Amino acid sequence: MIVRTVIKKNEFWNSVLLMRISEEASELDGIDEAAVLMATKLNKQVLERAGLLTEEILEAGSNDVVIAVKARTSDDVQNAIGKIENMLRTEQKGEAGEYFPKTFSAAHAMMPDANLVVISVPGAFAKREALRA
Repeated sequence: MIVRTVIKKNEFWNSVLLMRISEEASELDGIDEAAVLMATKLNKQVLERAGLLTEEILEAGSNDVVIAVKARTSDDVQNAIGKIENMLRTEQKGEAGEYFPKTFSAAHAMMPDANLVVISVPGAFAKREALRA
């Protein structure tokens, strides 16, 4: 089996979305295991139990996204990683190619009259963003 990882530095994603992408990627042909998650201490333990922990992941910070794939061949690994990255791009832009702001300031500039905020950031920053909203 071949294990390959990709680290996306300082890209925070909603954990529910990452779990859905992980599940879809795990069902691809030739894939033994696939995980897309934030590089938190707890998630690194999960990756270790799954046989997906690498040196790259150990060095990743909790604000980094990890893509980890275990497959039978290099081609299967590359195919899965390409599809995972495409899923992330699709989610980032939305199905219709619309823009989703990544900061409160950018969202407020787009919709200054909005009266609802959804906060999905690492826990250490949630209070700051809630107060800002």
